Amino acid sequence: MIDEEFTIQKMMMDGQFYLQVFVEENRGCYTGNVATVKFYFDIKREVESSEVWSHIFN
Repeated sequence: MIDEEFTIQKMMMDGQFYLQVFVEENRGCYTGNVATVKFYFDIKREVESSEVWSHIFN
């Protein structure tokens, strides 16, 4: 089980973040071998033009 926590501030700094996972083989002839997997995420916010205009003129 993997439990990872991200804050909104951390994610929105550049809109990208990754989760790095280490997997260790624990049976058979490959016992002790480790694989690393990185999952990359891009965070983008989509807004409608009416939202933009309401922030400009309010």
